[in-house]
Amino acid sequence: METMEPDKARQLEMGDLCDRALKMDGKNVAAAIIKAHWLSSQQKRKEAYDLLKSSAQAVPDSFALHLAYWNSVLNEPGNTAANQTKEIVSDAVPSLCHRQTNQEIIMRSATGIGETAPRP
Repeated sequence: METMEPDKARQLEMGDLCDRALKMDGKNVAAAIIKAHWLSSQQKRKEAYDLLKSSAQAVPDSFALHLAYWNSVLNEPGNTAANQTKEIVSDAVPSLCHRQTNQEIIMRSATGIGETAPRP
């Protein structure tokens, strides 16, 4: 019987712990983010992206989860800047509007239209 390296065993255990946490509570933000990082470390970026996207939709009030999702969009190999912007904006606007934020301000910020704030 082949023994596993301690680091590899800990990594697999981490993935299993996150799976159990998400099974108990599908809206567990910490478990979703940790699991996504774990998946990325295993070169499973598509699975990490899918997990973060669905989790961000399920928990619209979690800025940390949306930020992790946006980072996964930016780090997706082969994704063009235009597609990245479109995907992030399509997630950010409803998320921020859910917080009763002014949509016009969000759109200007997301598209770079309008005046920029003066630097101190």
